[in-house]
Amino acid sequence: SVEVARKADDRWGLADALGTLSSIYPLQGEFDRAEDVGAEAGAIARRFGDRQGIRMANFGLALTAARRGRLSTARSLSEEGLAICREIGDRWFVSYFLWILAGSAAESGDIVAARAYAEESLTIAQELEGPLLIVCALDAIAAVARAEGEDEAAQRHLAEAVEIGRTTIVPHSYVASALRALGELAAARGELAEAAACFEESLTLARGVDDPWAIARTRSGSGSPAAMRPERAAGKPRRRPRRP
Repeated sequence: SVEVARKADDRWGLADALGTLSSIYPLQGEFDRAEDVGAEAGAIARRFGDRQGIRMANFGLALTAARRGRLSTARSLSEEGLAICREIGDRWFVSYFLWILAGSAAESGDIVAARAYAEESLTIAQELEGPLLIVCALDAIAAVARAEGEDEAAQRHLAEAVEIGRTTIVPHSYVASALRALGELAAARGELAEAAACFEESLTLARGVDDPWAIARTRSGSGSPAAMRPERAAGKPRRRPRRP
């Protein structure tokens, strides 16, 4: 699409295609490429006053910044994108930007703002009946609930997100995130077999879509799949596979 848009000198199509790529690359751990194409998309869109193009570029760049831990950048890009989407009536991306804002606020410790963002994101997602948006918003609300010590509520939200992800078409990177969080909750309760199962499924999904960021998060969580196996937790030696 980018190649054809360049040949046709279709600036609208080019900005949109580049912006879309900038939202895909971070799911593959290609952060530098995401920033390059997102910056080009944004520059083209701003030059021609294309607010939809700015929205698409901002989303990819905000997602990349969030995954890189650059929370202030993620917030500023999301706030601008959110304002544009409210102006043009793009409620799908309103929910998307609210999800990023919720995650950034939660990681910064601003739980009040995080809850407000996450709840509005979920309300819009449910009204639009968008499985992807719902999974993202539920994951964000669960993070807020856990930060507030409401682990049971967090577990309900995450279980719902995983069920939706398993039964509809949702990118596995997002389902893997919910499963990782479920695994951490189970580990905190001492339910090691359940935790191990969640971590294993999260890793399988992340590896299946070649998402190194999601893989790393699962491995560096409150328990890796190997560490969460009941026999390891009980201090039993790990059996080596027999060689033929």
